[in-house]
Amino acid sequence: MRRLALLCVTISCFIRMAAFGATETTGWQSPFEAKVFPDGKWLAVSDRTAGMLLVVDPLDGKVVRETSGVNQPTGVVWGPDGGRVFISEYATGTVADLDAVKGQLIRRISVGHGPIGLVVAPKKNLLIVCNSNGNDISLVDIASAKEKARIPVIRQPKIGVTSLLSTFQPPPVLQPPPSLYLDPSTPKTASPQPRL
Repeated sequence: MRRLALLCVTISCFIRMAAFGATETTGWQSPFEAKVFPDGKWLAVSDRTAGMLLVVDPLDGKVVRETSGVNQPTGVVWGPDGGRVFISEYATGTVADLDAVKGQLIRRISVGHGPIGLVVAPKKNLLIVCNSNGNDISLVDIASAKEKARIPVIRQPKIGVTSLLSTFQPPPVLQPPPSLYLDPSTPKTASPQPRL
C-alpha cells in the first residue's frame, strides 16, 4: 500500500512540474527519470532541461535539494550505500556521481556515447550503463570509477535490469496454472499442441 501511495505522489509531482512549467529556482523543468530511495523517504529526479538533480520528498512533493551543473541528465539511480546518486549525462558520455546528502559532484565517470539507463548491481559493486548512441553497455566498478567492460548490443539500449532469478519467486497471481507445466515423466519430445 505504501508503494502505491509513493507512486501516486510521484505521478502528482510530475503533473505539478508539467502544469506549472517554470519555477523561480530551476527555470523550465523536464523530468526525465525518477527513482525512489529504497526506504521510500526520497525521490531522485533528473531534470534534463534545467541540467540538475532534484531530491524530492515524495509525501509532500517539496524539493529538498537541488544539484545543478549536470550535463543533459537522463537516467538516475541510487548508489548501493544510499548516500550517492548516479546520473547519466547524455551529451558528454559521462555519469555524474553525486553526494545525495550534500548535493555535490564527487566525480564524473567516462562511459560510452549517449548514456541513458542506469542500474546498480550492489553485490558486485557495479554500475551498469546503457549507452544508447554507442549501441553498447558499460560495466563500471563503483569503487574505482573505472569502466571494466563495454558489451556491444544489437541496438540502442535504454534501460538495464538486474535480477536474482535464482531466488525470485513470483507471487501466486503471476504463476501460471499447473496445467501449463509439462509433467516430468513426459518424454522430452512431447509438447502440448496449440489449438487453432
